[in-house]
Order: sequence, then structure tokens, then C-alpha cells
Amino acid sequence: MTNIIKNPNFESQMDGWQIQDSAKIEFSPKSDGTFTCLVTNRNVRHASIAQDITQQVRAWGCGDYMMSATVKPNGTTIGNFTVAISAKIDGHMKWFTSSASVWDANYSTVEGVNNLCWRESIENVLIYLIAGQDLFDYYCTNITVEKLDGKMGTTFDDYLNSIPKRELAPWRNDRTAIGSIRWDAWINKNVSWGDDKTLTIGAQMVRNLSPTQYHFRMPYFGKVIDKDTIELPDYTQEIFDQEQLYAHEAGIDYWCYCWYDGAMAAARKFHATSKYRNLVKMSRMINERDMLDANEIIEHLKMGFWQMADNNRPLFFVHAMGGNPPKKESVEAFRKTIQSAGYGNPYILGMTTFGISTTIIRNTGMDGVSAYAVSLGNCSPYSELAKRAATYWDDYKASGVDVVPCVTTGWDRRPRIDNPVSWEGITNDKNDWTETATPQEIAEHLKSALEWNAANSIHTPFNSVMIYAWNEHDEGGWLCPTIIDDERDGLSELNYDGTNKPDTRRLEAIQQVLKPNSSWNPQKI
Repeated sequence: MTNIIKNPNFESQMDGWQIQDSAKIEFSPKSDGTFTCLVTNRNVRHASIAQDITQQVRAWGCGDYMMSATVKPNGTTIGNFTVAISAKIDGHMKWFTSSASVWDANYSTVEGVNNLCWRESIENVLIYLIAGQDLFDYYCTNITVEKLDGKMGTTFDDYLNSIPKRELAPWRNDRTAIGSIRWDAWINKNVSWGDDKTLTIGAQMVRNLSPTQYHFRMPYFGKVIDKDTIELPDYTQEIFDQEQLYAHEAGIDYWCYCWYDGAMAAARKFHATSKYRNLVKMSRMINERDMLDANEIIEHLKMGFWQMADNNRPLFFVHAMGGNPPKKESVEAFRKTIQSAGYGNPYILGMTTFGISTTIIRNTGMDGVSAYAVSLGNCSPYSELAKRAATYWDDYKASGVDVVPCVTTGWDRRPRIDNPVSWEGITNDKNDWTETATPQEIAEHLKSALEWNAANSIHTPFNSVMIYAWNEHDEGGWLCPTIIDDERDGLSELNYDGTNKPDTRRLEAIQQVLKPNSSWNPQKI
């Protein structure tokens, strides 16, 4: 294979390279005549050395690329490193990453395979490094990008033709199963979460949605104290049961839980004890650690309300695919564990984030791909975000794996831009948000996904879509009923008993897509 990076070991020091953000660069000679690069003074995780490889990638064409770097932290702690490529593909920015945790005692190689394909254009292809949240100094050398098949000039059609042909799965269901992501942070601000005792997850949510202009996003079970303040109550069985009934009425079939311990586990625990637990079934995001110790998973499967992809095949999603994906051996071991417990071969979907390549899905032996969310900045209209999501469906299809399209309800993350959350930090791009969607726009986007599945039945054997999200209220995507504040004065419309009138218009709109001509009549707790 041929390394397309110019001056990969810094023999000519800065030749071909540029500095990204605040990073400062120093070079030190190695015994073999090459150099190592010390990166310091970083103000953001992606402050690093970088190289524009647009012309090289255009020349080599579409395909799978191995990307790697030899790195070590300049200190005594473990460091997480990511080799990243950003590219503007067919008019949209996409990111491709490979990550690993590295000790500082010796140099280690971070590597992974990603797929770069484009129909019309590829621009601004930049390779760089990302390193830990604590912005430690680090050394890097031997940065490499190589096209695996060694062929130059591969077009998009060439790449499509290289993918083995597929046949329609005999077990495919004509009815589309509707999933939705749950991120259950809507809890009392005084309930601790994880190790952060100073600013709990609930307190951050209260802070983010307390400004008057964001009150309309608050979950219906919250409370408006005044036009500048909201509160969240203790999360209860009654609240979960009502959400379950709302979702079922709209046509949602299963939840995909972000699986946390502590306070953010309340909803999934109430799912297990709910008398409505079979109305909307359960699935979850897992990681490699879960695969290696699946006892808790098997206990949940035994409860009988798990979503199946085909008869007895339990459905799972693997998140953080661009970060620390599981090893192929771990996926294989997990399959054997679940089958040994009396279930069918689990159906495992890698849940990518923001358009990361699907090559890793194939390399690790998972069945297919979905996505957690789709991002689009530049204060764009929601219609452009929906179009971008649809391009990902086609990209996933082109990769040759099974597809569960992501249907986005938005990316209006202005509350987090105004008030950064502890796990993300400051957003440097203040325009990294999309205009709030209308209920009808969301319904039309969902309808297009159902039509796409029907037209691509060979690529959608588990006929399903994943909706982002039920309750990412402050990040910008939600279906969960909120309060009604059409005047945007921060005050909720109230029922006669003083409770909030729930704004169910988003759910009512998708109900008309999933259950045409139905009337909105959810059971009340």
C-alpha cells in the first residue's frame, strides 16, 4: 500500500503540514533519522498538526482507507487519541475517526479503516489528531493514510459494483418497526449522577431550559416557576407510564435506551415495572464491556419485553462507533453468549454518530448500521437537515451492510451553546444549530424514511427506522410532549387543575403517518 501523506515522519519538519487552532509544535530527531512532533498549548481537543490531503484522495478515489498515527502522551496518565479525517462530501461535512487509549511509556499506534466515498465531489479533506479532554501534551509521528485495495481512480459506481450483491431476506416484515432513542436526563436537579456532585445532570437540564425562549421545549411533567425558571420533579412510575401511553398512541414500537446507571437509569427501571411495558418494547445501546459480561442483558431478555428483529433475535445497538468500537472477537463471543442463553443470534447494529463510516461495521462482524443523530450547523432550516439525513441512508446502503435509517427531529442545540454541558465543553462554532422543526416537517421526513425502506427492501431486512429522539430536549431533537408556549413568553398553558397542557402536536403528526386517519386519544394515567 502507498501512504498518501506527505512528509509523514516530519523529516522535512513542517513541509506539507499546518497547525490547527492554538497548538504549538516542536520537532525532535529520532535515532532512525526521522522526527517526532511534540504538540503543546492546546485549547481544544482537536488542536494539533494537520494536513490537507484533498488532491491525494481525489486521485485514489472511493474506497476503504487505513488511517493511523504513532503517538504517546507527554506525562504519566493514560490518554485517549483519535486519528480524524474531516471532509466536505457532496456538499456536506463528514468526519471519519479511529481511536484508542494509549499509555505514555512507549509509542503506540492508533489505527482503523474508514470508507471515503462521494457521488459528485469531495473537498477540504483534512487529517488531524484529537486527544483527551484534559488537553495534555503529546508526541506523534508516522502519520499514515493508505487505500486498502491499492487501486487509483475508483469512482462511486466502481465502488458500488465491488460490493457483493444481496438478496431479499425471507424474514423481512412488511410493517416498519418504529424505534426512538431515550436519553433520560430529565430528573430532579438534586439527584446526583455519576461522580459529579457539584452540578448534577438534572441541574444542567434545568439551567439549559430555564431561559424564557427555551421553555417550550420543557417536558410536559416539568414546572414553570416563572418566565426565567423551570424545575424538574422526581421522575416517577406514573410519568414513565404516561410517556409509554403517549408513544404507543403515536405508533412507536420500541425504545433504544442510552444505558446509564444511577439517576439516569430511572426510566428503564420503571419500564420493567410498568403494567404497560409491552406497549413499547425495549432495546439498548451496548459497548464492548457489556458484550464481555452479558449477565444483566440476559436478565432483561428474560423479562419478555425486549424488541426482536426476527422472531427470537434480540435487537442491540452499539454506540461510539467512531470512538472505541468492539473487537470482532468480542462481537462473536457476545453472539455465542446470547444464543447459549436460549435466544436467537442477536441482531447487532452499529450506531454511528454524525456520518462516521460504516467500514468498521463490516470489519467487526456486526449486522448493520443506524445512527444516533445527524448534525447540521450554519443556522440552517430543518428541511436541509432532513435532506442530509437522507444522504446518509444512501451512504449506508452503498456500504453493503443492513440499514436502519435515522429519522431526525432536529439539531437545535442552542441551549447547549448558551450553557455548555459538562460532558461536551464549550462549542466554538456558535452557529452549530438547525432551526426548530415543525410537527409537519418531522412527519414528512418520517414518511420519506418509510418510503425509502420500502424501495430498498434488500438493504433493510429488519424493516425499522430509528427516531432521534424521544427526549433530547436541550440538544434539539424530541417527540416527548412538552408544554404549550406558542407565545414564547415562558409561561405554560394550563389545565383546569393547574397542570401543564401537554403539547402533543409532534406525536399527533407522526401518528397520521404511521396510523393514517386515526384520532389522537391516548389513555391518561
